[in-house]
Amino acid sequence: MNAFALLLLVAAPATQPEPVATQAEPVATRAEPPTRLTTPLMERFAGRVVARASSEWAGWPAARLVDGDGTTSWFSAMGDAAANGKRPWVELAFPEAITVSSVAVRGNREPSWPRGFSIHYGLLELLDDNGAVVASVKNEGKNTAADIDFKLKKAVAGVRVVRFTSLMDDGDKTQFKDIALAEVLVDSPR
Repeated sequence: MNAFALLLLVAAPATQPEPVATQAEPVATRAEPPTRLTTPLMERFAGRVVARASSEWAGWPAARLVDGDGTTSWFSAMGDAAANGKRPWVELAFPEAITVSSVAVRGNREPSWPRGFSIHYGLLELLDDNGAVVASVKNEGKNTAADIDFKLKKAVAGVRVVRFTSLMDDGDKTQFKDIALAEVLVDSPR
């Protein structure tokens, strides 16, 4: 061993020094509000649209379809899914006749139950005061959230109820055999 290496061994401390604990200054944080999902038409009728469904899981009612909060979802009852041979539906009843140009059905975004409850293909029906179907169209979800957008070729007037029915879903993918949606957003021509 040369003299330089011996000097390093003698001069080196036997143990590493303990780290000095420092207290970081608290950083002021602000909780971001949840993403608000709405349209001008939904804002106009806020609190007056009645949401109904073919079934509900206790604690996840149809009212969540119109609460404007993208992190809450409606869940169907166990077994109420197209994958289980049913035709589950949700609908929004408006207090007066409206004109509809588009409907956006937002897939499940419930943080506690994020996977296995998606609807991939569905039927949109617009009903008048007498419950007659005045327009219907089918469409599929095209993104990972399984959002289904219905842009009508021509706006439909005299609509009182907007109904969405699941035709293909993940109702057989979980032990609960149910499906979920976050929000149904109806809009009128601008």
